[in-house]
Amino acid sequence: MIEALGLVQLWSLIVAGGAWYLQRDSGQGTGSRFPGPNVWAMLIWVSLLPGLIYLIPFNDYVVLPQIQGFEVEALRAEVGSRDGIWLPSLLMLYLSGAGVLMARTLWRWFRLQRLPLQPTAEPGVFSTSEPLPPLTLSWPKRVVVIPEGMEASPALIRHERAHLQHNDGELTLLFLLLHDALLRNPGMGFLIRQWRLAIELRADRAVTQTLSASDRRSYATLLLQSHRPTSGDGTSLPCPTAQLGASHQRSVKMRLLEIIENRSDIPKRNWQLAVVSASSAAIIVGLTTAAASAESRSDDRGLGTVGYITQTSPELPASCPDFETEDVTSERAIITVSGQRVPGYKVRLGTVLLRHDVRRDGSVQNPQVLNSTNRCFEAAAANALLEWMAEPQPKSLKGVVVKMHFGISGEDPNELKEQITGFGE
Repeated sequence: MIEALGLVQLWSLIVAGGAWYLQRDSGQGTGSRFPGPNVWAMLIWVSLLPGLIYLIPFNDYVVLPQIQGFEVEALRAEVGSRDGIWLPSLLMLYLSGAGVLMARTLWRWFRLQRLPLQPTAEPGVFSTSEPLPPLTLSWPKRVVVIPEGMEASPALIRHERAHLQHNDGELTLLFLLLHDALLRNPGMGFLIRQWRLAIELRADRAVTQTLSASDRRSYATLLLQSHRPTSGDGTSLPCPTAQLGASHQRSVKMRLLEIIENRSDIPKRNWQLAVVSASSAAIIVGLTTAAASAESRSDDRGLGTVGYITQTSPELPASCPDFETEDVTSERAIITVSGQRVPGYKVRLGTVLLRHDVRRDGSVQNPQVLNSTNRCFEAAAANALLEWMAEPQPKSLKGVVVKMHFGISGEDPNELKEQITGFGE
């Protein structure tokens, strides 16, 4: 879990850096490369993709890449957890911090929903005495809220109703909670801020597409009034327009240019390719990281061991056409011939890593191949494992991991070499 969170943290920074580079201002003016809200929303979800892929239990569904170089005979299988206490402690600390931030955001959102409201002549539009910019509320009913003293112009109401139409308030809360869950990751924060700006631009276009030039200037003036700093305590954090104040000069400038100059028809950079590339890279990162850590996650099972009463040796396949014989060498070893231990030679042909369950009576079930040096050994290893018998257990065990080695032995290394040559044909 902590590894998946780390992947999301890192990938969010990478995606945000790439998005910043692509949308930076060019000679065409402020905001000429700025994409719509759907692109920013997709980039937010793409930032989560490597961590989500990492959490998928691939060992249950796919065969992981083959690995080489097993050296230790697994006469006893390891179970349990050897992570120690620091990883769970770190995860608990992380979740506690994220929980505090998310609870704070939810409390402020619910507080915002309980603003004192007074109805106006316009249906679905209310006024408030709180020093807030115009905003929308989503619960218990979806309404537009205008601060007292501000003219409830049709353009302003249409702008806020565009937010209601696209469920911007609910999505804003979701993204803010996601930001909190990532401990206010700066990359994710950048993507969310850009999405919030994009939904404001979309709402502005919903208003200005039918306005004349003079009406657009009037709407721009109204926009500046609504974004003057207020004396509020930050209650409005979760509402879509709250963070687009006068201090965000580029954001306000971008909106004013699109309103006054009617710049909505400026061609944008082709962001579809960027999103597809980021998604593909995220999938590759998630799969690569999951595959690279699969062996350690599967084989790193703990300090406790399971003793086996019976260990049936796997039968060597008659042949293995894909077997590479060039790098196989014999080594001196003590072998058993006619029940006696004598000097001889041994050749290691391959290894299979398997996961299985052990029932209380010691019988083995559900063998699953995790990794192997060659697939031709997998079926024989799984069949042999089903005949193993462990010591009786106080309770059933899940996910026990063992390694099975395939090899041949004899007193004459030349004979072994001939057998290996025929085995790979």
